Amino acid sequence: QVSALLVQYKPEQGAVERNAAKIDSLIAEKQQGYGLVVLPFNSFIGDAALTVETAKALAEPIGGKSYAMAQGIAKKYRTYLMFSMPEVAEGKYYETAFLFDYSGKQVGLYRKSHLNDAEQAWATAGNDLPVFNTDLGRIAVVLNDEARIPELADIYGLKRANMILVPVAYDKK
Repeated sequence: QVSALLVQYKPEQGAVERNAAKIDSLIAEKQQGYGLVVLPFNSFIGDAALTVETAKALAEPIGGKSYAMAQGIAKKYRTYLMFSMPEVAEGKYYETAFLFDYSGKQVGLYRKSHLNDAEQAWATAGNDLPVFNTDLGRIAVVLNDEARIPELADIYGLKRANMILVPVAYDKK
């Protein structure tokens, strides 16, 4: 049995520290011993569409500020935590989701494999559909608008995923 908290809020553009503080307060407000917390897509940087310029300005390496803050939240609340951010690695940019365990240890990394038109202008597609073995079960990830691709669920079913986490941002228009 898994108890989960799906955090929803309107992040401020580019306000990483304030957004992390808001997430922390929302979890603290609702904290009832959740085993899993899923944050919105790119929740620390805001929900504006990324361009080549903004991706270069906002992308962080593994271990950067956003990564460390998410890791700290997982550890503080002793929960699995899924968060995503634009990542820079070896000169390439990715839309990346990370899964941390109860102690803040990274137990999963997924680089979005199906980029939309806007993301193709700045990001590199990942080439793997991993399933992460955890205390909660086998966890797969679909990032944001990849949820529109039903074949991903089929593939994860064949890989015996117990759950698929989907960090999303949505337009409230």
